[in-house]
Amino acid sequence: MATGYEGKTQITIMVSVPAEQEKAGDEIFERHKKWMQSTHGPWGLLFYTVCKNKELSAPLDQSSAPTGKIIFTLTEVYASPEGLQKHWSSAPTDIPDVFKDFAAFCTTEGHQLMLMHGAPVVRSLYPGDCAFKPEEARGQAPRVRGGLPDPPESVGFLVKLLGALLLGLQVRTLAACGDPRGARPDTSETAFWLPALRDL
Repeated sequence: MATGYEGKTQITIMVSVPAEQEKAGDEIFERHKKWMQSTHGPWGLLFYTVCKNKELSAPLDQSSAPTGKIIFTLTEVYASPEGLQKHWSSAPTDIPDVFKDFAAFCTTEGHQLMLMHGAPVVRSLYPGDCAFKPEEARGQAPRVRGGLPDPPESVGFLVKLLGALLLGLQVRTLAACGDPRGARPDTSETAFWLPALRDL
């Protein structure tokens, strides 16, 4: 069974440039992102990232010395090859300046380019495809969504809150109607809320 983006169409561009060209690369990719964001939804764009890091003298050794260059990596995933084709056919007319600057940035002498064009995705996973929760594997606290804990904690909190509200309602009902046992409950705001919420 296919998972993630398997079967979709991906393009990946890697370009290694002198460190003094990092700012120029940042500016080009920012303009590129704005164009992608404003146009590519109908073209089936599923995924877009640009990352950068220092190039290492021994790529498989993370402790090796930097070479003095920066590697930019661009990845785009499309629902079909037609979306990527639309990208290439539109760029020269939609953003001619960005297209020209991007081409020059990738092909200038001293810059090294690697490009994998229109490749089918053969292995891919979404977070939900994994058989574990990443935060549990790393010993981290549960994720927070919109200010509330993950479902088990948030459900428990809501149950407690509902119980607190019902208890508060009972206190006010007794105050309004009279307690058949003759008790006269304290109807101050503190007396209403604190017994209901102290255990949340």
